[in-house]
Amino acid sequence: MSKTTRIELSVRATYVPNWALFEGCREPLQNARDAEVCSGAEMKVRHDGRTRRLTIETIGATIDMRSLLLGYTTKANDTRAAGEYGEGMKLSWLALARAGHKVVVRSGGSMWVPSIVTSAQFGGEQVLAVDVTEIESIGERTIMEIDGVSASAWAEISAKFLFLGKPKTIPTLYGKLITDKKYAGMIFVKGIFVQKVEDVKHGYDLDDVKVDRDRRMVDIYQAR
Repeated sequence: MSKTTRIELSVRATYVPNWALFEGCREPLQNARDAEVCSGAEMKVRHDGRTRRLTIETIGATIDMRSLLLGYTTKANDTRAAGEYGEGMKLSWLALARAGHKVVVRSGGSMWVPSIVTSAQFGGEQVLAVDVTEIESIGERTIMEIDGVSASAWAEISAKFLFLGKPKTIPTLYGKLITDKKYAGMIFVKGIFVQKVEDVKHGYDLDDVKVDRDRRMVDIYQAR
């Protein structure tokens, strides 16, 4: 019989209240992309409109228990990576669980299922918990499945990741200028949408601009 361990994180269910489905999908997509760029791990992304399931697979990388620590990251000093704070995975699970999306992650010889639970340990508060179960190893890869993602929601989400759509771009010293008209005014950082600016003609994918933890805003002075 497989052994399951429940780990309650000191993350209140109401934390990052502005995070929802987009942010819940953004972080694992960012992590998979970072693994591809920084480690050569292959990223595969699939959406099934019939089952409403989004699958994000990374071939050549696994996660371990340290990943449940807030602030734990292997990317802090890697300028190629979009992530740096060591919070994204945990907070994406929180956002998805809070929005009612079932999440199952299989990595190496473990299966991870996040949920929101009432914690006796934390005085009856609603917190993020992760059930970790020993499974037959799937090898050096990680597969995350997110249920309840409609075709229309995925179309809107995927449009905000340049490495999924691959629009026409012109390389520059500071990043890429996006020539497709539908991206006019959209600011991306390392391929991930951050915000829209009304008074610019093109879209821009910047390489080295600081973003806040929520990836909702760049330093606009630096960006200009």
